[in-house]
Amino acid sequence: MQTDLQITLTIILGTILFLFLAGLIVASALLYRKAQNRHQNEMLEKEAKYKEEMLLTQLEIREKTLEHVSQEIHDNIGQSLSLAKIYLAQLNAQVSSDQRPRLEDSKELVAKSIQDLRNLSHSLNPAFLVDKSVTDLLALEVEKLRRTAIEVNYEVNGNAFDIEAEKRLVIYRMIQEILQNLVKHANATFVEVRAEYKQNELSISFTDDGQGFDIENARAKGSGFNNLYQRSMAIGAQFEVASSSEGTWTMLRIKE
Repeated sequence: MQTDLQITLTIILGTILFLFLAGLIVASALLYRKAQNRHQNEMLEKEAKYKEEMLLTQLEIREKTLEHVSQEIHDNIGQSLSLAKIYLAQLNAQVSSDQRPRLEDSKELVAKSIQDLRNLSHSLNPAFLVDKSVTDLLALEVEKLRRTAIEVNYEVNGNAFDIEAEKRLVIYRMIQEILQNLVKHANATFVEVRAEYKQNELSISFTDDGQGFDIENARAKGSGFNNLYQRSMAIGAQFEVASSSEGTWTMLRIKE
């Protein structure tokens, strides 16, 4: 009987030891999997942060380049046109009456070119843009769009809130690219531009009646289209687009 008791105790102890070892193995496997997942997440976060830093660096380099181009336009081309305007004004007394209308047309053309270059210089220069709100910057581009043959309906709704300067500049470059693509490729006659401020979010939408495009094909071929997605990710915004033969809808959502 004592032998049976010893056998029973041995079996119980063996079972307990087996369960303990099995639990230890399972716990070790779970800890290893958890550590592996944590390592993978850390690597993904590092990769995402690296890509974000690279994109922001590229954007900073681009802004410096645009600032330089803006200064060159102002200092060289703008001054040359201003000098040409002065020379044309001095010709008033030297031309005959039948040539004067052509001279006046030339003066108006030069004056318009000077204004257009000044506007272009301002739109390229981050120092000029930094003090303007997102809706101010959007209005600048809407005014440019209205000079084309495209009819524009522009609306701003809600209570505006401030967005940091670096993020505003990226948003403005995205707006420029969206509208430039629209003018070049959409073949649209009408576009609705709407900015709506909600609680902690600004949404900017562009809806046109153009010919539309293949979004997947654009992603595969166009670095410009992909840049819009990358820029939105860099500032924590959402970029959405839908397109058909009846037109294109584009939405940019920005958190406060």
